[in-house]
Amino acid sequence: MNEALKWVIALCFVIGIYVLFFNTVSHEVSQAQQQQHWKNDCRLLETNIDKGLFSPAQNRLQCGDVIENVSKDDYDRVINGNKRITPIAELIEELFGR
Repeated sequence: MNEALKWVIALCFVIGIYVLFFNTVSHEVSQAQQQQHWKNDCRLLETNIDKGLFSPAQNRLQCGDVIENVSKDDYDRVINGNKRITPIAELIEELFGR
């Protein structure tokens, strides 16, 4: 029993190190890089796609040969530089332009 306990502790230690190592590595892309990619490399195909009651609305982008589905909120936040755009502001811009 004592030998089995040592193996369990060693296994937990190895798994713990593995989880800590791979959870601390971040593959996040900065907002500026994401904005450059979506503005320069991608074309907006569809916007505000309803994905159901519990899923957020999506935008469909074509980036080269790849089609990306991104959250509409994330796309709007990145493209507008964290400026909150209301539906009324969108309507005014669409009608009158700037």
